[in-house]
Amino acid sequence: MNTTSQERPATGGGAGSGLAVVAAMVVGAVLLFSAFTKMISAPAFVSTVEDYQFLAPSLVLPAATLLIGIEFGLALMLILGPGRRLAAGITVPLAAVFMVFNVIAIQRGMADCGCFGEVIKVAPEQELVLNAVMVVLAGVVLRFGRPFATPHPMVTPTVGWGGTLLGVGLFLLGGPVVSNSGESMDVTTDDLQVLADASPPLAEIPDDAFFYFFSADCDHCWAYAGAVQLMHDRVEGLEVHAVTNSDPMSLEAFEDAFLPTYPIHRLDPATFDAMVPTYPSAVFVQAGGVSQTWAGWVPSHRQIAESAGYFYRETPPVAADDAVDEGPANGSGASAADLLGGTLSGRGQ
Repeated sequence: MNTTSQERPATGGGAGSGLAVVAAMVVGAVLLFSAFTKMISAPAFVSTVEDYQFLAPSLVLPAATLLIGIEFGLALMLILGPGRRLAAGITVPLAAVFMVFNVIAIQRGMADCGCFGEVIKVAPEQELVLNAVMVVLAGVVLRFGRPFATPHPMVTPTVGWGGTLLGVGLFLLGGPVVSNSGESMDVTTDDLQVLADASPPLAEIPDDAFFYFFSADCDHCWAYAGAVQLMHDRVEGLEVHAVTNSDPMSLEAFEDAFLPTYPIHRLDPATFDAMVPTYPSAVFVQAGGVSQTWAGWVPSHRQIAESAGYFYRETPPVAADDAVDEGPANGSGASAADLLGGTLSGRGQ
């Protein structure tokens, strides 16, 4: 067998070669973390892809799945070595595409582009800087990287394609498709009157409102938190309220992770469970009456806005508590000084 095209060990290379290895490890680690965070918040990531409104509904899930598989496969190639320069060459245009979506997210006033699922909230401005750094580091790998020694020509495609298929499989195991087969709840506006006794109370049910029922200890609820924030930020004329059965300590961890700007009302567990059989759930009130309910999942803001005739808000509303702050709420519209600090928040434990 002719193996002259097989990758050979590098000889020499000096500081440039070592720098390329470090750059490859950093880029690979970011891609691996990005893929992993999307896997564990699969439904929310699919909803985020849908909210960009670039794909037909039938293509949203395949596109989300393929993207995570590619990220996972590239990460393995960059970290393990086989096909490292090829992976860097693919990462450059991929990061450039991500930058385009970051700009779109900034223009739409989105507080989080969904690039790291629901595990860590990153403002689009920060993600734009990160992707620019990724392009530079991948360029370092292309310029100074040395061929990686492999014992057989099939090692590189095995790592690449095998990693991609593994990423796809792990994502699908995470349950990106949430059942929306018409499951609903028997909730009326009269039932919602119990919120007058919540903490803080809601004295009057708005004519147009979206109620998100969740528990701060529910991983599935965390997966929808970003979508609910987007509902609050983007749908004009619709009030968003969250209702929880969680104790103050658990709720504090949720608020630290997602920085919600919509009000959250706490009900005692018995009252909460009597109204909501499962969570996360949602109730949509329009024209003063309950229009639709969802049990076990939450629709995207796009579904609500386009089905009910609402307009999209150009800039997110400012929470009353943040009105006197000089900085923007949730990192949207951040100044240059804020791009790399102050708006990151990891999941509380």
